[in-house]
Amino acid sequence: MKRILIVDGDGHSRLMMESGLRGAGLEVFGVSGQQEARKRLELEEFSLLVAEVDLPDGDGVRFAKEILAERPDSLKLLFITRRAAVEDKIAGLEIGAEDYLTKPIYLREFVTRVMGIVKKAESERPDESGDEVQEFTGILSDGLLYDILDGALEARRTGRMELRRKGRTGALFFDDGRLVDAELEAHPPSEAALRLLCWNSGEFTIGFNAAYRREALISNGGRVISCSRKLRQAYREILDMETALRDVSLADLYDVDDAGSGRADLRYLLDHLRGAAGNPEDHPVFDSEAVRALTES
Repeated sequence: MKRILIVDGDGHSRLMMESGLRGAGLEVFGVSGQQEARKRLELEEFSLLVAEVDLPDGDGVRFAKEILAERPDSLKLLFITRRAAVEDKIAGLEIGAEDYLTKPIYLREFVTRVMGIVKKAESERPDESGDEVQEFTGILSDGLLYDILDGALEARRTGRMELRRKGRTGALFFDDGRLVDAELEAHPPSEAALRLLCWNSGEFTIGFNAAYRREALISNGGRVISCSRKLRQAYREILDMETALRDVSLADLYDVDDAGSGRADLRYLLDHLRGAAGNPEDHPVFDSEAVRALTES
């Protein structure tokens, strides 16, 4: 069984961990406190409990100790906390925790630690059936796509992520932890991948199955992912400029450029900064020629 329960009062941290583990092919549920966690544990079986030491409704260490006492053979424990003292780590390990991570959580390390615990748990249950094919569907938000994809690549999974936005549908294919192919309309694979990785709204469905395995049509998948991260960061800076220029008028442009030689260019830039929609691919300068240069250089 690969079902994980995360108990953390920090919603942002919890969502990041959930996304990374879903990307690694795990079934994940997140709750904010021990009361919700107890209800989940009464209804379903979990292989791993990821618990924050400081919960909004009580002591996370005491809560985890009680839960482990009730399920000594079926549940593993991973503690997360902002406390850095060695004594706190020892206290967590003494009650039976498999591992102990200090915040801020680094997603790749977190996924690696969890996968190690899950594999250990599976090895202790030799009579259980093998991997089940799983699919997860959700809503994209800024940065979520990377959290999910990072989890899949870190766990060396094979599968497909379908993305849907504004009536358009595309897909990213990964094999043994590598981005190997992408589909979006008639765009070449590397260009399709870069465009899809720049989407930060819409819906996604990710599935894990060897049947999704494909020939590696993208030879530089790591570079494409890195490039898309830098592109999105640059675009966020453009949006900051848009906020600063929100009250600038055409009269101000005349003051900036008395000679008039660059007035048309300034007006073009201002219009497009004002019209920025939050996705780099929506911007007029994000054309096929520019994308091709980014993926081939």
